[in-house]
Amino acid sequence: MMQNLTVLKIAQWGQMTTLCLPVYLAEEAGWLREAGIRLRYVLVGNADKSVESVAQGACDLAMSGPTMPALAEQAHYNMRVIAAIVDRAAVHGLTANPVIQKIGDVRDFAGLRIAVAPRPSTAYALMAALKKRNRRLLKNMTLIEAPIGQQIEFVRSGQADLYIDQEPYVSAAEAQGYRVVFSAAEMFGPLSFTGLYGRAETLDAKKDMIAALCDATAKACKMIYADPEETEALTIKIFKGLPPPVIRASLTRLRDAQVWPKNLVTTKEAWDNAIGLRRDIGMRFMRNSWSVIDNAFV
Repeated sequence: MMQNLTVLKIAQWGQMTTLCLPVYLAEEAGWLREAGIRLRYVLVGNADKSVESVAQGACDLAMSGPTMPALAEQAHYNMRVIAAIVDRAAVHGLTANPVIQKIGDVRDFAGLRIAVAPRPSTAYALMAALKKRNRRLLKNMTLIEAPIGQQIEFVRSGQADLYIDQEPYVSAAEAQGYRVVFSAAEMFGPLSFTGLYGRAETLDAKKDMIAALCDATAKACKMIYADPEETEALTIKIFKGLPPPVIRASLTRLRDAQVWPKNLVTTKEAWDNAIGLRRDIGMRFMRNSWSVIDNAFV
């Protein structure tokens, strides 16, 4: 007899990404099914669409840039960030230009044309804040806002020298001959990049289910580091259209950069870094942005 599963709807970035792997694994491993839960992912686009889906009640949770619920204009929705899914700046820079070598210093960006996902994506915020913080040094660095998933086309067509993307698309492009020359995780350190959040009334009404989701996700984070072989086998099932070598490269890169937390607690350092870079580009937040963090579920 089929078990009746309760559906939790999660708004997320407009593409499936291995950055969100802990949540995907929690379901693929069967741990959520044991708790009577099924997830439905709603691919809504950029971070502003994710927060909008939660604010309007179209989705129970969002899995997106966690600073969005702390925006001043979102205060009346009373949203809470309940889990850290990625706590490093998990994007990379790729190029087809043999002249461009590994970028390890801000000065290496001078004069480059860089294609990024459009604002308010974290990738855009990272590069725009970097330019603002080093405005004299990077006055000739140009950011090109490209439609989600199409950043590579600007390098391919010669309109950009470098593009910023996330996994598994980084490893897929690398397999096609593009070179990875930049890791934002190395440059920016701890930073709240992807989190789970929802409206307070939804979190209260579905407290037990959401707590079970957090427990299973934390278990998946531990498995990613403790059991790479099982993690890879399950990830291949999740991303059926990707060749196993691409998945293997993606997992290795993200695991080595430690983008996934060992637990789901949002730390003050990672949060302040994320809020700081978005403030640098003119985004307005609540006076006490930390008040939206609710680590009770984890």
